[in-house]
Amino acid sequence: MRSVRAVLWRELLDLSRDIRVVLATVLLPLLSLPTIALATGLLYATQSVSVIIELEDPAAGEFAERLRKSAEEKGRLLGVELRASLGSRADRADVYVTIPPRFAENLSRLEGRAYVKVSRLVGSSAGDVAYSAVQWALSEESSKLSDERIRRLSSLANVSVSPEAVKNPIYLLTGYHVVTGEEAREEEAAAALTARVLQLALLFVVYPAVVFMTDAVLGERERRTLEKLLSAVPKREDILLGKIIASALLGLLAALADSAAVILFFLLSGLGLGVSATLAAFWLLSVVALIFLSSSIASIVSSRSDTVRSAQVQSVAVLSVAMVIYFASFAVDLTKLPPAISAALYAIPFTHASLAVQRASGGDLLWAFVHLAVLYAFSVLFLLLSFREFRSERLLLLRS
Repeated sequence: MRSVRAVLWRELLDLSRDIRVVLATVLLPLLSLPTIALATGLLYATQSVSVIIELEDPAAGEFAERLRKSAEEKGRLLGVELRASLGSRADRADVYVTIPPRFAENLSRLEGRAYVKVSRLVGSSAGDVAYSAVQWALSEESSKLSDERIRRLSSLANVSVSPEAVKNPIYLLTGYHVVTGEEAREEEAAAALTARVLQLALLFVVYPAVVFMTDAVLGERERRTLEKLLSAVPKREDILLGKIIASALLGLLAALADSAAVILFFLLSGLGLGVSATLAAFWLLSVVALIFLSSSIASIVSSRSDTVRSAQVQSVAVLSVAMVIYFASFAVDLTKLPPAISAALYAIPFTHASLAVQRASGGDLLWAFVHLAVLYAFSVLFLLLSFREFRSERLLLLRS
């Protein structure tokens, strides 16, 4: 362990001399992702959104005015300044609302049904927002008219009824439950949502370790310091273990910064999150195993590569499998896949990190421990393979 500590200390000293790289690795994601969320929110709120109401039925003027005011109100609730006005197609707008002839006449009859045509601008996010506001306003107006008709019918039938009970005879009560079927609290539901974000954040765990590890192995040869290191520390396992631990420490720091940035991004985007102690523990344990796994894979690739650049490209290509899994886990429940697909995914080490976090968030701790144990087993296996591949002769004889 004395040799391992010496190599580890040497690596940390090298990193401390290039403090700008360390600061960029940690601070850049913490600043960039929240800045993106804030900038996107600011730009969203300041975009110009417009609605033109084409009134082809003069008798529907009162309805058109209510709709105009309601659309502007709904736009503010959606976070934008929406301008709605009466006009024609000659005026440019994100959404056109056409109130056709005989609209008011159709609404006045109990059996009448009127229609409104809504057209939105192709490829415009402002058009999508305006459409949502108009749709919300029309739905509200339709509900009010429906209530009025039900009251008229109940008056004709001399029966007292509730318009809401007539329109919605089934009242829906919603809630959450854990895997055992027991009722879940709102905090547990928020933790489950956070788990999906943390599963996505695992994507940012694997790459920093790859960058640091490839430079730690092949950078020595390119800087022509490898021979000196090999003569000072004869056991190649001590050299590799020291470098892996150093890369893992810096990778862990970068992973925590990246993951915190992802969580801040979603928080600033308005997503309600919550973290339990159990979820945080399983996520952190998964991150540690992932970093050692990624460092070991990068070491194996580096031992067979000519340059740092080629080693990083090949390592990223291998770890792109992790990108697919962690992106998919944000939208797909990996525990609900067919057995054949699940078996194929279980053969990939990165899958178990995602499943350990997901199972822990749902209270299925037994399976969470199983996936975590499999992940650590894979990490140890690849660590042993990296020791086997890290041969001094191969590194020295690779082309410069």
